[in-house]
Amino acid sequence: MASEWTGAIETDEMEQALKFANGLWNAGLVHPDAITLDAQPKAREMYAAGGVALFVEPHGNSYGSGGTMARLKAQNPKGESALIVPPKHDGSGVGLIWMEPGYYGGLAIASSVKDEDRVKELLRIIDYACAPFGSEEWLFQTYGIEGHNFAFQNGVPVGSTTVKDEVTGPFWPQPNPVFYFPGAAEDAVKEQEIVEVMWPHAEINPAQSLFTQELSDKGTAIAQVVSDTINSIVTGRKPMSELQAARELWRKSGGDEVRASLEALPPVK
Repeated sequence: MASEWTGAIETDEMEQALKFANGLWNAGLVHPDAITLDAQPKAREMYAAGGVALFVEPHGNSYGSGGTMARLKAQNPKGESALIVPPKHDGSGVGLIWMEPGYYGGLAIASSVKDEDRVKELLRIIDYACAPFGSEEWLFQTYGIEGHNFAFQNGVPVGSTTVKDEVTGPFWPQPNPVFYFPGAAEDAVKEQEIVEVMWPHAEINPAQSLFTQELSDKGTAIAQVVSDTINSIVTGRKPMSELQAARELWRKSGGDEVRASLEALPPVK
């Protein structure tokens, strides 16, 4: 049986969410610069300075000696902060948690590399770069050379001033992330506890890891339509009645093509 796909912008839930979010905006509960902020870095600075009470960021960025909560404590010793697991809109429990892909980015070997030995060599280099957490290879790539780039203090690697200049480089393959915060071991337990709360409510977007040429060609354009629609209706620049026109634009901009290409794939198991 062929699968059927629906874009989020086409759902009744999207309309309900927009009405709810617009109500928060009209009530003055959303920072007026929220739409145009320089993503998370600026919001994080405003939170640490007391400019906003709540913002969204990956939970791993909140912990550790350099995390958001530690920065708040440094600027305001009396300040208290905690992570909030997204609730259902009516507060009746934990809301739906969309899972991220099991990867971030990718690394490819150029098709122009024809020599088999060279391909094997490049694969070994990539394998080295993905050395697991805690290994000698991981330690070297993360902190550099002991005695030059870092030193162990109470079992924790502490970097010197040369680390940023000599170790940090271009984006490179990495092993799977772990809950590890040097100098703040208790934060790893806190993060694990948060994940344990979210996990039973986590779901995978069935389209997340699929590929079609239409999705590759049109995905950015239709995502922009959704983003523009959300921002304009939430902030009141456009009325809710514009949602139907936005849906039509989404379909004409490639939504229908992407839908058809996904429905032509074998059913997702």
